[in-house]
Amino acid sequence: VYVVVTIVTLLLFLIFGYAIFVAIGARLNPIKFVKKIGKVALFGFSTSSSAATLPLNTKTTTEELGVDKDIASFILPLGMTVNMNGTAIMQVIATIFIASSAGYNVTIGNIIIIALIALIASVGTPAAPGAGAIILFTVLSGMGY
Repeated sequence: VYVVVTIVTLLLFLIFGYAIFVAIGARLNPIKFVKKIGKVALFGFSTSSSAATLPLNTKTTTEELGVDKDIASFILPLGMTVNMNGTAIMQVIATIFIASSAGYNVTIGNIIIIALIALIASVGTPAAPGAGAIILFTVLSGMGY
């Protein structure tokens, strides 16, 4: 159940969250954007590392999307560390799952606090494989689980 909920939630975020941001914030067609950036996402999924995708991401961003190299070389490393949306989503779902499995009563108030802690913790998550799992212990400890 945990894996299915996590995958569905991440797909919903990708389809709706990113698509809306790309359409409104960047004024790009989300479908064309995904086609151009798809190889970066595939490489990121296969390596489980944001840091490993940086060279390909920089090349794709400058050549395919037309972003200035100076801007890309500043924004991409920053976003690689700060913009860990998937990690935050995984931490919220995992914390709720673990707490429920351990017999804790998880209320809406708890979920809001878990989401805030996960959001803050995900900002400092290193761009290394498996780092999100280590940060999960911070979220669990923050909730007293």
